[in-house]
Amino acid sequence: MIYLIRPSKLLVFICLVLQLNLYFSSFSKLNDSVILNYIFLFIIFITAIILFINFEFDICDAKLVCTIKFLGFSIYKKEMFKRNIVNIKFSKSKNWTYIKLEKGFNVKINNYKYKKMHADLIVFAEKNDICIDRK
Repeated sequence: MIYLIRPSKLLVFICLVLQLNLYFSSFSKLNDSVILNYIFLFIIFITAIILFINFEFDICDAKLVCTIKFLGFSIYKKEMFKRNIVNIKFSKSKNWTYIKLEKGFNVKINNYKYKKMHADLIVFAEKNDICIDRK
């Protein structure tokens, strides 16, 4: 089952508008600091890129797949096979899941909106004999 996780874009959009307003009102009039001007443009560029990032989480029979997408193109993909997963920690009250791996970086999934995703991860862990911690 593939779950699409979209982070909140409203706060990033508001920050982008405020940064553009600040840039055009104050920094464009000051030509003294060219380096500061380029640094500020770089920050605006990074903020604009963040608006187009989405995440996918796929629960298969023998593996979990985490994909980061930019404008629909996959830029990072991490496959976690059942033999590499040590345990899965759940917190239903805070709505996060922490997947601890033997090798590589651990994965923490926050603020997912799907109730079925929580249940599917529990079924995946029980089916593949993975230790489950619940808080």
